Amino acid sequence: MRSLLLVLLLLPVGVHAQNLFDTKGRAGKLETTFGLIHQNGAYLSNGQDAYLDINDDQGFMFSLGYNYNSHLTFLMDVDSVRSSYRGQAVSDDSNDLINYRGKITTSRFMFGANYNFFDGAVTPYVGARGGWRYIDTNIPDGTYYTGCYWDYLWGYICNTYANTYSESDFGYTLTAGLRWDFNSRWFLRVGGAKDYFNSNVDGDEANFTVYRFEFGMIL
Repeated sequence: MRSLLLVLLLLPVGVHAQNLFDTKGRAGKLETTFGLIHQNGAYLSNGQDAYLDINDDQGFMFSLGYNYNSHLTFLMDVDSVRSSYRGQAVSDDSNDLINYRGKITTSRFMFGANYNFFDGAVTPYVGARGGWRYIDTNIPDGTYYTGCYWDYLWGYICNTYANTYSESDFGYTLTAGLRWDFNSRWFLRVGGAKDYFNSNVDGDEANFTVYRFEFGMIL
């Protein structure tokens, strides 16, 4: 709903500004962006005693795209956010409640497309992505292993590492926002997205709201 409102609000801006710069020259060219993302928190619960409360936090993103024409851009997005969280679980042995907190890392590798409504320098857009998501709780799962290597100054150096509870799954994202091409080389893209995924906490579909600020270059 917020993404739809964003498009409706930005639509008049695009209408008035669409002829400021002719962007038809980007057709057939690659583009790349680097940027910041803000991911809103999420609360997941099984409706009983177990829950996971993830806080808002910021992260980084990268994209690579191909402009099929001035309207349609095919994209690959990669981003990662490390957020603090707290939660509660039920012990398998004693049914006691266990409280915990830590940092959770959410990474996404998505493919999809954006549709730009206008040819001009300023245009609203909508888009969709689908792909792979990896979530790491950074909680050791009880499996440890040791690795060693040789250092010419210090001899053999060994470190012990722990596997952590993590999962990977398919997810999809719906996005909308505004694109502004400064000239034939540089552009800015700002938008919001809903990121949907399957939750093992409540066994149902959950989602994050994500805001993106991207600075891009046409190659």
